[in-house]
Formats: sequence, structure tokens, C-alpha cells
Amino acid sequence: MRIITLLILFILTAQFVTAQNKVSGKIVDAQNRLPLPDATVTIINPVDSAAIGFAVADKTGLFEIKNLIKGNFVLGITFTGYAPYTKHLNITQSQFVMDLDTVFMQLDTSLLMGAVIVQAPPIQIKKDTIEFKASAFKTKPNATVEDLLKKLPGVEVDKDGNITSQGEEITKVYVDGKEFFLIPSWQQRTCRRIW
Repeated sequence: MRIITLLILFILTAQFVTAQNKVSGKIVDAQNRLPLPDATVTIINPVDSAAIGFAVADKTGLFEIKNLIKGNFVLGITFTGYAPYTKHLNITQSQFVMDLDTVFMQLDTSLLMGAVIVQAPPIQIKKDTIEFKASAFKTKPNATVEDLLKKLPGVEVDKDGNITSQGEEITKVYVDGKEFFLIPSWQQRTCRRIW
């Protein structure tokens, strides 16, 4: 009797575990039917564009996103050089399973006619150096270097004009790869009075 009860419990548990809310499928090129590994699959909430689930296709083009919550969502699949694929999902059941089977991605030839402009990120880390793109941090017109430094994340300028980043004193600042001489704020005030 115990064995039968345990067997029934095991079967029910196995069904519950395997019947989670999930979306799966395979992503292939529509022309040559080859898989598109590393295609990006995202499920977003259309109300606030928050990502609900995310997956990257494996080398055979397969993907799976599990543990989805109930609601209306948009599934999007993207791959460089291909037109994006979208599908609306309405998850109302507590055990929602959708197999998209095979998603055929179409080449987007319109991308070949244009150029993609990539902006440099506002912060780059190169070995022991942090580079900030000054134009990414808004300051008032005629602002001083000190004003800009105070806007940079993790950088602090004290009342004497000493600069620290992550608790360490900064001894050199470069502008366009050339060393920039900084006058501490207390010396600037003195100079202004004298000149």
C-alpha cells in the first residue's frame, strides 16, 4: 500500500514539475533551414517593457523559457541580419506550455543598405584606468572641471579640491589622452582674488 501511495505521489509530482509555464522552440534560417545559434529570445510586458523572461538559442537553435507568470506578454526573437519575429502570448492558465516548434527567421536585406552607428559607452574600464566620456555627463554652460568631476559616478571632490575615486586619491587626470593640470579649489579662490 505504501509503495502504491509513493508511486502515485511521485507521478503527480513529476507531472507538476514538468507542466510549468514555459515557451520553447527552435530558431532556423528560412532559406537554408540551418539553426541560428545565439539568437536572442525575450518575453516582455508591453505595458512597461520590463523583461519577464530571456533565453539564448543553443548551437542547434533550441531555446526554452520557464517559470513564466500569468498575463499578456510579447515574445520577440532577434538575430543580427534577420527581421525580428514577434508573437503575443496570453498566459491565463497556471500550467501554460507553448511549443513554437520551428521559427523561420527571414533575412533583412534592408540592413545591408545602411550603416549602423555605435556610440561609445559613457564609461570604459581599461586595465587600471577608467575613462569617462565627458559629453555624457550634463553640466551647466561655463562649468569648471571640478563641476564635471563631481558628476562622474564614484568620483568625489572635497572642499580643498582633492579628488578621490572609490576611496583612492587621484593624482592624474587626462583630457583627450593628455595630462590635465588641476588647480585645487582653494587655490582657484586665491588666484581669483589676486588676479
